Amino acid sequence: HFAYGSVALVGGYSAYVLINLLSFPIWIAIILAVLLAAVLGVILDLLPYRDANQLPPLNIFIIALGLMTLLNNSLQLIFGPDQFQVKLHGDGLINIGPLVMTNLRVILVLTAVLIMIVNWIILRKTKMGIAVRAVSNNREAARLMGISIRKVSAFVFAYTSAIGALVGVIYGGLYSIVPTRGDDLIFFGFAAIILAGMGNLMGAFIASLILGIFQALMIGYVSGLYSTTLVFGLIIV
Repeated sequence: HFAYGSVALVGGYSAYVLINLLSFPIWIAIILAVLLAAVLGVILDLLPYRDANQLPPLNIFIIALGLMTLLNNSLQLIFGPDQFQVKLHGDGLINIGPLVMTNLRVILVLTAVLIMIVNWIILRKTKMGIAVRAVSNNREAARLMGISIRKVSAFVFAYTSAIGALVGVIYGGLYSIVPTRGDDLIFFGFAAIILAGMGNLMGAFIASLILGIFQALMIGYVSGLYSTTLVFGLIIV
């Protein structure tokens, strides 16, 4: 849903409070931020999305936009419009052949690969993952087979919100976070899904790499002002 970008920001702001303001150890703060986002995901599933599967797709889309607006405005009300950066201390440089990357960027790449592997293992090798795939393919058939739709839905919202929070924390360390930054995150994620196709995990990973490299090239050789527009233009082409 379109509120995942805002949920990622909740993770980023939680890490900012815990690390920058309360001086928590980084790994403990990240774990707490991820757990908080997972709980938020379950709350979203139990309240606004509880009976959403019975609604037309347009209604679900409107609910998601409403949640995104609510979360963004709540963050702005609490933290204001100023930018904040999470102190993850990943500024050291690593040489990888001709490439020079900061420690945090290397961690980001490794985290993305690890998430892909964990997702594949969960969806292919665990009972809950098989249940998620069954519900995704045919909800009514899965219900008749004894699969609890509520448990599957709660798991999906909690798990994906936790992943989003982890992304938000790393993003907040690499760049900065503002209440509306989640919109950019979800739109680029949506673009990768369009390019790869629904349900294609490896395709989404490759599409994300392509879009990221393309945007970096546009920023370097054209202009950062038009990079987002050009990325979506690439999808249309």
